[in-house]
Amino acid sequence: MGKTQSTPEKSALRTELLQVRKGVSPALTPQWDSEICRHIRSFLTQYPVAQGVGFLPFPGEPDLRKLMAPGETNLIWGVPVVADGLHFYPWTPATPLRKSPFGFWEPETQSMPMDFFVPTLILVPAVGLDPQGHRIGFGKGHYDRFLQQISAKTCVTMGVVYDACLREALPQDPWDIPLSHICTQSGWRST
Repeated sequence: MGKTQSTPEKSALRTELLQVRKGVSPALTPQWDSEICRHIRSFLTQYPVAQGVGFLPFPGEPDLRKLMAPGETNLIWGVPVVADGLHFYPWTPATPLRKSPFGFWEPETQSMPMDFFVPTLILVPAVGLDPQGHRIGFGKGHYDRFLQQISAKTCVTMGVVYDACLREALPQDPWDIPLSHICTQSGWRST
């Protein structure tokens, strides 16, 4: 898959959804983040996996660090690094971080990237989601290219946003990869 380019419709919707995210009260997000983490723990009782990959929160994104902390689940957790594609590296709260060229936090030292030959839950950040598992991200296509390479037999994908960023339907392009599940503070569901 080559470089993707966002359509004008997606760009306008992305701008709208980013404004919605900015309008979410910071007083509410800690409770919502706890609810999202609780729902994902519930999901893990029904879909046993050996490892998980999440993300360190960008402004307006749910904060999943509590879920990914040692002792919260029995999973090994990783977070993304964008360098010649999207790769995931093991993460704990003690992992040294650096700011990526895209503005999000990523592991500073990169040992061996995680592989996806074992059952894995992939938590995918999004600017917006719809009930069919379609997402709008930041428009660079990193996750779509990555998701195209992994096996649906070993990997379960879950988009994570706040309820305010759900839409009934989102525009799609040929390179978009729908997610198998979505989760908000209201709960998780299959797509």
